[in-house]
Amino acid sequence: MKKAIVTGLVIGLLIILQSCHQVEETEKIIVAEVNTELLTEINYAPPASCTGRLAGKEETKLSFKTGGIIGSILVDEGQYVTRGQVLAQLNTGEIQAQVDQAQSGVEKAKRDFGRARNLYNDSVATLEMYQDAQTGVDLAQARYEVAAFNLKYSTIAAPASGKILKRFAQPNELIAAGYPVFLFVSGEKSWVVRVDVTDKDIMRIRIGDSASVQLDAYPDTTFSARVTETGTFADPYTGTYEIEIMFDNNELPLISGLIASTRIFPSKKEKYIRIPIDAVSEADGQYANIMVFKDGDWAKKKARIAWILDDAVLVRQGFTVGEQVIVSGGSFLRPGDKVKSE
Repeated sequence: MKKAIVTGLVIGLLIILQSCHQVEETEKIIVAEVNTELLTEINYAPPASCTGRLAGKEETKLSFKTGGIIGSILVDEGQYVTRGQVLAQLNTGEIQAQVDQAQSGVEKAKRDFGRARNLYNDSVATLEMYQDAQTGVDLAQARYEVAAFNLKYSTIAAPASGKILKRFAQPNELIAAGYPVFLFVSGEKSWVVRVDVTDKDIMRIRIGDSASVQLDAYPDTTFSARVTETGTFADPYTGTYEIEIMFDNNELPLISGLIASTRIFPSKKEKYIRIPIDAVSEADGQYANIMVFKDGDWAKKKARIAWILDDAVLVRQGFTVGEQVIVSGGSFLRPGDKVKSE
């Protein structure tokens, strides 16, 4: 009888212990208290960062209209010049001879035309002969104008006040027509930065968008600027598009070729869902796992990242405004665990 009582007590104790254990297991399931945030929508346009070189806005290559031997070069690199100042001249002996020849041709054509006109008036020459003589004058005059034009442009003059950035030729050198002799920039304050951007960025950038520029030569100065030109076709070698950025105001001395770091701030903004960075459990740069909370349960939801900010990631699809995500307390959650939001 005593043995039966002891056995019953042991069984009862085991049942009680098992029940307590089950209670403890149940309590272990609902142990995670987490902090959550509601997702919001923002309008955002990420800046485009790129590097380029400083150049003059009116940077021009100056050359001779015709080829020939360079007679003189009157300026050096780095020299400031004024509008109309003569910079270089060809040896014009050959070109002047062509002008003289064309001038003589005009005079002869006019004499021929005078004789043809008199003969036509005396009914000796035909109308066709008279008209051909007139055409001869026109052709001779045109040849003279071409020769005179070439003589005029056998001299290079400064198209505006500015600076000689580079000289490519020397006196007595034989140079071809159109080959650059100088690299010239007009003015002292018309400075721009030319940078290359990707196809992703070129679709977001508009003329007039603001920008900031930093130069290694002035590390403590940030220049304000704006986009003045955008490329319309890609470089066949790099696949990038050229953007021109002009300084708003500048009083500091600058030199063409300085390296410039720029940030362009597109005015065209798009809508994104903002997910706090603390809600991201894993990420690889393109995709992220987000810890989502709903009705006491939690789950990981995969998101394609559009942009990464300091405190959040931005996505376009897969999430809605007002959805709850876990931002703290979810580090040790296991599948099947119940959670509650504080």
